[in-house]
Amino acid sequence: SMVPNTKECEVYQSKTSGGLRYDNVRMKVGAMGVGIEFFIAHTYDPKLSVMTWTLDYGRKSDVIDSVGYWGVEPHPTKPGQARVFYSVDVAMPDWLPGFVVGILNSKALSDAETNLRELMNGNEALAKELQARGVI
Repeated sequence: SMVPNTKECEVYQSKTSGGLRYDNVRMKVGAMGVGIEFFIAHTYDPKLSVMTWTLDYGRKSDVIDSVGYWGVEPHPTKPGQARVFYSVDVAMPDWLPGFVVGILNSKALSDAETNLRELMNGNEALAKELQARGVI
């Protein structure tokens, strides 16, 4: 999983419509013996090479809100390379200890970068897919 400290991850709904893919995922994350569960609705647009997400507001999550996106585009001056854009914002509940929030937040971007590098490293199938879409 691209989410730091993930304990469980389960797709509970998936569909494709109008060229977009929708995947809803139940996540359990934790640190220092404290765990939280939340439900995320992902939307992937292959034409734009963008994935966005929000909470699945139809389900009860332990976080107040979560929104974000991943985007990939060809590098404008380096053929065969890509630029990756990432943004996430999570509103944590007051009952979650501050040190746990700090651990989860401090690891989020570094873990995402590391996971992306590992995903891309030596993955010829993924590289071909991104090349076919004109991303790299």
